Amino acid sequence: MNTVLQLARHMLRFQPNKDAARLCFYHFLIHHCEPTDTITPQLIESFCRWALTFEHWRQNRVQLLQELQYALHHFAETYQLDIGFKNMVMPDRWQVVAVENPIDCIKIFEKRFCHANQKTRLLAIENQRFLLLTLKEGGALNVTLLNNLMIINKEGELEPLNTLCQLHYSPDLSLEFQKVQYVEVAPNVFGRFMILGQGVHGHLIRGYVLQKAEEFRGGSVREHSVLYYSIKKLEQYFVDRKTDPTYQELAQIMEKAVELLNVGHPEAVSFAQAALERGEMALESIFPNDNMIRLLTQTLRSTMQSTRALIPKKPAQKGEKIWPVNKNHQLLVE
Repeated sequence: MNTVLQLARHMLRFQPNKDAARLCFYHFLIHHCEPTDTITPQLIESFCRWALTFEHWRQNRVQLLQELQYALHHFAETYQLDIGFKNMVMPDRWQVVAVENPIDCIKIFEKRFCHANQKTRLLAIENQRFLLLTLKEGGALNVTLLNNLMIINKEGELEPLNTLCQLHYSPDLSLEFQKVQYVEVAPNVFGRFMILGQGVHGHLIRGYVLQKAEEFRGGSVREHSVLYYSIKKLEQYFVDRKTDPTYQELAQIMEKAVELLNVGHPEAVSFAQAALERGEMALESIFPNDNMIRLLTQTLRSTMQSTRALIPKKPAQKGEKIWPVNKNHQLLVE
């Protein structure tokens, strides 16, 4: 009886949508956990860390604690369970600290994560975000995104409050199958998903009540742009662009668009417009400040402006080959 599914069902009798703190805990159970997970102090601590990631709960932690304690005590008494929360430090006593100096953040992370027997690398990226790369035995890679929010633990030391992203890669740098993946897609919006035989399955979780915003049911990561662009934006820090298929394909597409414009292909304008939009989006979201992509977009835009009037307005001849565009307006490279 001591499972996430049982506790979530038990909480339905309290009408969780009537109270924000109650709803937050209920949503954590059904959106952040697996139904068969056991209710443990570690799971409750994970909830507290997620909740205190949001400014709202850092300011209303007493309300959060009251609803959390009531739900757990009522559940334990109803089913005569000994869950073992007596020695837990509840969130009303947690001290959350925003460390402003990035160098101090890195020192805290190094003490916490970097050990002699591990191959790790820490990178300060942007907006008080930090990337932790951990190379596992066999070549697998774990990627963790952290921010500057810390808590003071039982030993009086600072440690990260929560992870904003946790991605697991196989040695060939593809996302691992059947592992829970987390990625931050926007401020206070997170994607939680797994890659199964039928593709991506999971959902977006939004806001301080951890509401489900969108669901993923199959298809590749690339078909879910909200996940795809967020992941690719992180990969720019550890994937070599010379071997990145997305980068190489994008460059080929824009070069092909310039070629089609120069030879006056009848579908060149529409192809070039789609290529330019994709290049500009990539420059903004995936490869910011990349000189090659910027040069290609500038060249393509200039070529479009100088050749647009020269393109004949007629359909392509039967059998004439043009690179296809799929229903998501993604250019497909053969």
